[in-house]
Amino acid sequence: MSPSPQDGLFQAAVAQHGPAIQRLARTYEAHPSRREELLQDIWLALWQALGRFRQEASLRTFVFRVAHNVAIKHVRRDAKGREDVELPETLRADDPEPAERLDREQRRQHLLHAVRALPDPDRQLAMLHLEGLSNAEVAEVSGLSPSNVGTRLHRIRGRLRQALQELEHG
Repeated sequence: MSPSPQDGLFQAAVAQHGPAIQRLARTYEAHPSRREELLQDIWLALWQALGRFRQEASLRTFVFRVAHNVAIKHVRRDAKGREDVELPETLRADDPEPAERLDREQRRQHLLHAVRALPDPDRQLAMLHLEGLSNAEVAEVSGLSPSNVGTRLHRIRGRLRQALQELEHG
């Protein structure tokens, strides 16, 4: 049996956007086993949705739209509000600069915590922006106008800056 066009699109989506989808899942789900479940739900939903992909949008925005929709449903379904603390994955005993790495990891965890605390629509915009999507691409994924995206991202950045200051100066 030869692979279908859907299979080819799925393989391309995983190859091109797999790391970004993993970061997205990490933003929506702190607990490792629930994050893995979320990733599997995203990949399944994406494979199913690619059968309806008409290439009216780019594959990138299509992938992010599906992933965010699944992630938002996941968060709403599992709305326990638990925040699990994770140890930095990048630290090793033989690390020549553990203090610097720990500081970077701590800032990254603070940003992740601040993004997770945003309401779902703002979290979606922040994640897409952090993944490097343009305002036009974010608008395509979210259904907002590019100017609305720009305005909302400006406000979100301000809230994230404030949250990071509060976390760092506790």
